[in-house]
Amino acid sequence: MMSTTTPETWAVITELVLSIGVGTLILLALLAVAFYFSERAQSRAEVTILVQLIDGPKLGLDLIRDSNGALRRGSIYGYLTSLENRGRITSRPVPLTQEESKRGQIPRRIYSLAESSQ
Repeated sequence: MMSTTTPETWAVITELVLSIGVGTLILLALLAVAFYFSERAQSRAEVTILVQLIDGPKLGLDLIRDSNGALRRGSIYGYLTSLENRGRITSRPVPLTQEESKRGQIPRRIYSLAESSQ
């Protein structure tokens, strides 16, 4: 498909971007991402999880740590399960080492965005 955007249109877009500043442009991009994911999430916590997973797969504890207090240990796994059941994210087990198995450690899961959410 060929683009129908003319050089004059690109010049106007470039001028607009330069006039609003990089900080405002970043804010607008973040708002666009939040709006995109808000259509796919049921709560602020779910939006936080989805936005964090844009950077790549993460463990639940990493999501909590990187959320600046927005996510808590007591509730994150309910949100993760809900998002996975609705097909927004996927998870896979992280194999335990022999030492972790001997200690009886609970298997961890690593979460990532589902293809439909990207």
